[in-house]
Amino acid sequence: MLTDEGLLPADKGWDGLGADSPEPERGICRRLADRCRAQIIWFSSARELEKGAFLKDGRLMLATEEGRLITLCRREELKIIGLHNVENALASNEEWALRMVTLGV
Repeated sequence: MLTDEGLLPADKGWDGLGADSPEPERGICRRLADRCRAQIIWFSSARELEKGAFLKDGRLMLATEEGRLITLCRREELKIIGLHNVENALASNEEWALRMVTLGV
């Protein structure tokens, strides 16, 4: 969303932010998270997160607020090259997966 203050994430739903961003991008992500009206979901290809999507032992995983740990898929199932594409998959799949969890699927 573009506002007088600049670009802000959406008012509703979820927004995914990268937990592995180097500085100064990491600080920008934290400030966006503080100002965002949507629910923030972090993703990481480098470490396990308490809540969010992450890559662990070759699997794309999702940790929910309720403490559930869900395997989204194995990395080799993605058929895409490059860690940046795995991170894109983490960012896009976390919202879909959380919607399914919210709906009880």
